[in-house]
Amino acid sequence: DTLFNHERETRDVTWARLTAVNLDAPIPNPAEYELATFHRENPEPFTRPETKTIRYALLTPDDLARQIEVDDEQLRTLYYSRADEFVQPERRLVERLVFTTEAQASAAKDRIDSNEVSFDALVAERGLDLSDVDLGDVTEEDLGDAAAEVFALEFPSVVGPLPSELGPALYRMNGILTSQETTFESARPGLRQEAALDRARRQILELMPEVADLLAGGADMSMLAERTDMQEGQIDWNEDVFDGIAAYAEFRAAAAQARTDTFPEVVELEDGGIFAMIVDRIHEPELHPLGDVREEVTAALIRKRTEEALVAKAEALAQELRAGREMAALDLDLETDRDLPRNGFVDGAPPGFAEALFDMERDEIRVLSFDGEVWLLRLDTIAKPDLGSPDTAAERDTFADWIAAGLSGAVLQAYTQALVERAGVEVDQAALNAVHSQLR
Repeated sequence: DTLFNHERETRDVTWARLTAVNLDAPIPNPAEYELATFHRENPEPFTRPETKTIRYALLTPDDLARQIEVDDEQLRTLYYSRADEFVQPERRLVERLVFTTEAQASAAKDRIDSNEVSFDALVAERGLDLSDVDLGDVTEEDLGDAAAEVFALEFPSVVGPLPSELGPALYRMNGILTSQETTFESARPGLRQEAALDRARRQILELMPEVADLLAGGADMSMLAERTDMQEGQIDWNEDVFDGIAAYAEFRAAAAQARTDTFPEVVELEDGGIFAMIVDRIHEPELHPLGDVREEVTAALIRKRTEEALVAKAEALAQELRAGREMAALDLDLETDRDLPRNGFVDGAPPGFAEALFDMERDEIRVLSFDGEVWLLRLDTIAKPDLGSPDTAAERDTFADWIAAGLSGAVLQAYTQALVERAGVEVDQAALNAVHSQLR
């Protein structure tokens, strides 16, 4: 019960966010010497991370597809092989409620016709949700013997009883989707691009061994570009660069690991492209000159001073609240959140907001700050779960099972580890992996 109470406690809180507009006067622009001091004493935000100058050779399916011609005969074959995609018959949005007997279905339809009950209510009476009876958009072929009457409806309504593979049913038609046809001429550009890309991916896959052989023979990126369709390029890459080839996760992963002495390899990209790369030079982290980052330094210093001024103002207000002043009298925009759990999220609140609440006593006042803004909090209520509620009892049982499973696993792991350490047992992980691979 102690663990359950701890996990299921909630909090009610009243809070206000203070920003620069809540200051009595705006923060003045810093002087030059203040910027220089702040820049020197806080280098991390203004320092370029380790950066690698990388030469690469890249070939993507898009690049190669531009050179590939696909004749109309191939495109027509592709078009007709996917006729159901380009020629779609008339469809209906339908829900179906199945009954055990024809008499039950007829009685239900009579109740609908007499306005005694709605289709939705009938579904609920059967212990079902609408999602359980939803057929989605269906064709006449999908509905079989019920198709004629359902497709004869011109407006949303209920028909039946009609046959289904599960028994007599009522059908509700909710909408009409007219037939659609995309002609070959309209589909041709997309089909051509799709076919060209598919062929390009296959050609690139076939090219990979040749590129690998060239690299093994000492080829650099320029030679790859000369002897294949790959394009040579260069990038100054660090963890903040996501443009160009760095948009590929595979490139970023390889670039992060590569050094100047790393042997180049051909790497496949998620879209079917390939690349290889060489690190020419690694630039150590470097503080940007103040002149290059003056705007960023100015903004950061003003933000810091704004936060400091807001914290001072909020602490003064907090003292007034502790002395008995009502929070509603502070001329601030107040927000109230109720029943907030330990892992709760509050829109507009800073990181650590919920953690702070669960560290506070009832009626406690606290000030939080983050990124140039400040929050003034009052904890209104500490609510414990109602252990007498049937819903809470069921939730507590589930929680207890979860805790027991977690503890038993932890105890077993600790016991096993203790035995291994006491006996001096060593596990041959390679042999274990080999056995596992054969079992799979």
